Amino acid sequence: MDDLKAHEVIRRAEDLIETGDCQAAYDLLLPLLAEGRSEAMFLYAQFSISRLETDDEFELRSFKLLQQASERGYAPATYALGVCFEMGDLVEQDIIRASGLYKSASDSGYPKAKLIHGLNLFYGSLGVPKDEAQGLALVKQAIAEGVEGAAEALDLIKAAGQGGT
Repeated sequence: MDDLKAHEVIRRAEDLIETGDCQAAYDLLLPLLAEGRSEAMFLYAQFSISRLETDDEFELRSFKLLQQASERGYAPATYALGVCFEMGDLVEQDIIRASGLYKSASDSGYPKAKLIHGLNLFYGSLGVPKDEAQGLALVKQAIAEGVEGAAEALDLIKAAGQGGT
């Protein structure tokens, strides 16, 4: 399937998931999954059709799909894996691995990862060496890209008397 058609299918599947019609979304995604499309893997990792799998099977499939999409360079999946490792969700908690995944997704331009990696840099958290200037720059990029919570994060930095203007 060409990229434009695949993009249309993904958007339609997202709409179906939002309305709760996961079976129809799955049916739409099947050809893209067969092609190994990272965006389809990422989307399918986010929902389950309970009659097809148990909760444990869903969690295993979800994590594997996130890994595959991330290995193919899909930054939203890399970010999602970072969240899994930071929270210990589906895997044993590993904040160092989480911070590396956030950095990778940020370096790939993923806006949500820019916020998290920027905060890690600014505060020197999750094992990331402190670099306030670079961290602040990433937080500001996240604001410019409309990331929810980014402006509030900058406000907190400023309220603490950090981060300049």
